Amino acid sequence: MKKKKEPLKIDSLIERVIKNTENKRKEYAQKEDLLCFLEKKFNPGISRHIQLGNLRKKKMVIKVDSTIWMQEINFRSRELVALINEFLGGDKVDKITLRKQ
Repeated sequence: MKKKKEPLKIDSLIERVIKNTENKRKEYAQKEDLLCFLEKKFNPGISRHIQLGNLRKKKMVIKVDSTIWMQEINFRSRELVALINEFLGGDKVDKITLRKQ
């Protein structure tokens, strides 16, 4: 026989939604700050051509709008990884995966 699930209390549900929204805002702000950092240290204009994706298991996904930028980033990927790690403060990224937008 299946167990009946307890209904969620509205206050706990609202709390979860607010926490999730705050986490997404912080993540978005950090990505924007990282793009500004890369503009200064890596290549001016890069923020117009890339979109930072998720970071999982030390692998960051970057969406690129053109093959020219994809080649540039691929060629300088070690430098980019080092700059991202400098910004994040530690060894957070080992590899970059590039995807066409």
